[in-house]
Amino acid sequence: MDSLNNLKKRSFYLEDFVTLKIKGNDSFSFIQNQTTNNLNSLKMKQFHFDTLLDISGKVVSSFIVIKEDNFLYFLVEKNNAKQTIERLDKYIISEDIFISYTDLKFSIIVDSVDGDYVSNNTHRCLSLTQKKYANQLTKEELTFLTGYPFVSTLDPSNQLLNNTILSKNSIDYKKGCFLGQETVSKINSRRGSLYNYFYFFSDLLVEGKIYSHKNMVGEIVLSFSFDKKNLFLCKIKRDFSVDNIQLFIDQLDKKTTFYSYPPNEQRFIEDNYNKASDLFVDGKVDLAIDNLNKIIDLYPYYEDAYESLAVILGRQEKYEEAINVLTELEKINSKSVMAQTNLSMFHMKLGNIEIAEKHKSNATINQFEAFGKQADLKRQKEEAQKQRKLEIEQRRLMYTQVLDIDEEDTLANYGLGSILLEEEKFLEAAKLFEKVLNSDKKYSVAYVGLAKSYLALEMFEDAKKVINIGIDICAKNGDLMPANELQALLGLNNI
Repeated sequence: MDSLNNLKKRSFYLEDFVTLKIKGNDSFSFIQNQTTNNLNSLKMKQFHFDTLLDISGKVVSSFIVIKEDNFLYFLVEKNNAKQTIERLDKYIISEDIFISYTDLKFSIIVDSVDGDYVSNNTHRCLSLTQKKYANQLTKEELTFLTGYPFVSTLDPSNQLLNNTILSKNSIDYKKGCFLGQETVSKINSRRGSLYNYFYFFSDLLVEGKIYSHKNMVGEIVLSFSFDKKNLFLCKIKRDFSVDNIQLFIDQLDKKTTFYSYPPNEQRFIEDNYNKASDLFVDGKVDLAIDNLNKIIDLYPYYEDAYESLAVILGRQEKYEEAINVLTELEKINSKSVMAQTNLSMFHMKLGNIEIAEKHKSNATINQFEAFGKQADLKRQKEEAQKQRKLEIEQRRLMYTQVLDIDEEDTLANYGLGSILLEEEKFLEAAKLFEKVLNSDKKYSVAYVGLAKSYLALEMFEDAKKVINIGIDICAKNGDLMPANELQALLGLNNI
């Protein structure tokens, strides 16, 4: 199980970083008011990525913040340390705060909690440690996996935060006031950033520009080898920022599918898990194991991958390897019934009767606990459904009262249409969504409601037309969530 044993070696030694110590009675409140991320969301021994901006919303400095009991560490690149201190000093008036250099050095570890500190605000499991491991990630790999610009080609300095990769995990727009907050929040709540980040795979190495109908709409900013293919991170203009969009790369002489960055975890897991199942059925056991290991490498807390891998190894009579896999699953979820059941079976196969009986007993205990939790969940679900029905009736009454006064009110028509869609009254819902779009063709979410209504009515050509128009409108408005939802409808229904 090399993929598990090597997880803690997926690391990078932050040799070019210095560690600043920030202490004093006012250190926490001062930093909270200066940086873009939310220090109050960090627990002790946690860290996140953060930035300092100027008054216009441009990046002055980016770094990693570690929260200790009564002080903070800033991990800053050497060439930016002086500027970071100067930016902080500029706004210290009478606060009790002291900034000093330390000799501490850290490694950042990907997909592991083995370090002394863990991250709380990224799309992956990250940790920090003062150890240095032999097997190092490249800066390109680390940038893609963490979302932090370790490579110089993505240097965010003097750029609007919204247009940098740091916008993915270094800002909390809800935290309140900080220098530059008014600008970046206004951009975010209106049309969004000028560029968004996407990625794609290719068998060939490419570089340069990305096109749509011969117009340049983006560029490749990062590339490296990954999983025997080449992976590319790109900047794409706002109007084309739709997940699963297909754009033209001249060097490949074909359209290529671009995926939103950070990677969609659930889609990656489902694709590889389903692929592993199909490969196993086809008798391609080694390839099935490779795909399950790939999931575990990138998302080491996905329990089904461990269970399936252990079952496959067990069928090959590789009982000790299967036990190793289940032991890792046991660390993640000590209450897993399947882990205990299979551990019992595999130890029995090896003749470890006493150990097998112990796991069998644990499986029984876990099963009873699971039944109790299911009963609680059922009660909670029934209560939530009652509450949901009450909320729907309150909303229906509110929207109806508004429409009695003004039957063209777009918000009320959309709201009532959404209720009818949820109640599967698709024809009535479609009429209301059509009414909204006749009044306001830029009402992005109405395209989603209308497309879902048409699809339910099996009006596939009408749905396809609405989806394509909606994607274009949403992208131009900077409304990425409805744009991506429309793109997903297009793919899921194969229209």
